[in-house]
Amino acid sequence: MAGVLPVEDTQADAFDWSATQEATALAAPAQPDGWLDVAGNTGRAIGAGTLRAGKSLLGAWDAVADSPEVTDLTRGWGKSLESTAESLESGMTEQGRRNQRASVLPTEGAGNDIWDSDVSTKGALGLKVAGAAPSLVASILGSVGGFVLGGPVGAAVGGGAAAGALTSGDVYNDIRDHILDRPSEQLAQENDIYAGLIDMGLDERTAKHYLVRELAANKALLMGTISAATARFGAEGLVAKLAAGKGASSVTREAVKAGLGEAGQEAAETAAQNVITFKGKTEATGEEPFDWGRLANEVAEGALVGGLLGAGTGAALHRSGKSPVANAQPVDPDVAAALTPDATAEPEVETQPLAVTVRPSGVEGEAAPEPAPAEAQPAATPYEEIAQELSTVPDAPADMAGLGPDERAALTGLNEFNEEDPDAYLEGDVGAGPVTGYDAGGALVGDLAPAAAPVDPVGVVAPEPVPGTVEPEVA
Repeated sequence: MAGVLPVEDTQADAFDWSATQEATALAAPAQPDGWLDVAGNTGRAIGAGTLRAGKSLLGAWDAVADSPEVTDLTRGWGKSLESTAESLESGMTEQGRRNQRASVLPTEGAGNDIWDSDVSTKGALGLKVAGAAPSLVASILGSVGGFVLGGPVGAAVGGGAAAGALTSGDVYNDIRDHILDRPSEQLAQENDIYAGLIDMGLDERTAKHYLVRELAANKALLMGTISAATARFGAEGLVAKLAAGKGASSVTREAVKAGLGEAGQEAAETAAQNVITFKGKTEATGEEPFDWGRLANEVAEGALVGGLLGAGTGAALHRSGKSPVANAQPVDPDVAAALTPDATAEPEVETQPLAVTVRPSGVEGEAAPEPAPAEAQPAATPYEEIAQELSTVPDAPADMAGLGPDERAALTGLNEFNEEDPDAYLEGDVGAGPVTGYDAGGALVGDLAPAAAPVDPVGVVAPEPVPGTVEPEVA
């Protein structure tokens, strides 16, 4: 797991304490820590984990740089970070140091484990989780940064890249330091490649650089690939799923899924990291016995701590229906403008429905509603009156449009300005006054029309109607 004690230090701390003076001191019972001591120890563990995560990233930089100058720079900074981390841990209380260094699996005569009576199991797990948290946070930040740049796909790529950088840096640092710390004469005896480079006239610094690139770079790349592939099952994959809106709807289910995923990822990464690092060291300096007990302990610790971290992360990032990360995407300005109400627009006035009360008529004791008065129609002009009367008279003109001023005046009693003018009648007209229409024979009828001679109806026979015609009605 990135951010925990280096492989060599972990082996010594977990299995060789009984042979050291510090282990003897820690074996003595200690007073339980108060809450202030616990808080201080936790802060120091987080600080040490952060420094070691930085050292891992420096190793990843050195792995891709392929430069002796960068190697000298990153190695110097890495040693400073490690020294500072060890100083922080040495400042813990005696009980805190015992809790932090305790192994997960019981070991006989090789130091404390978290199940011993003089070790606080909760305190030990808390410090281990605190020390591993910075590496997990770095991976999650990689997922968030990838999401900002490339959405859900970017979140998956960013998280995998961050996790791969941390573990590949650890592998590269361990193999590189194992080679560079070896005396030149001893290394030449142990490694034929290095001996050949020295025989070719290369100086120690350049020859060791080539050997490191030959044995460490490809193994760091392999470790980074494994971490990137398994990150989808851990917290990094959880962030990617949340970004895509695929999280679980239950807090408990989310926590269990994330815890199991992170536990499996950390166990696989820890096993692969130990095996790959061991392979690189043996290729550099010859075969060494492989410590299966240490591997089992570190895998168990990685799974346990990873499970706790994953469960906490899953509960913290729990989603219900919507993705909090996906909602952080930038909104198109046009869409935002369409969704944002215009501040200058007049507020919409809420209208109330009109209440209508209907009162039935004919019910005893209730007066029937009075009918609404009809709208007053405008008075017809004389022209309109004449035109209406003419429309009911057979063989009469359809309207006044085809008449000249004199003919219209004779019919309406109005001049060309539609003003009443008795003198406007034509000379020779019979009677004085307007004509109101024609009869069936085309003769003028009206108040001022000439009186017709009386006709004796006796002997008058009505003409036979023409077949196919309708005899008009006489008004």
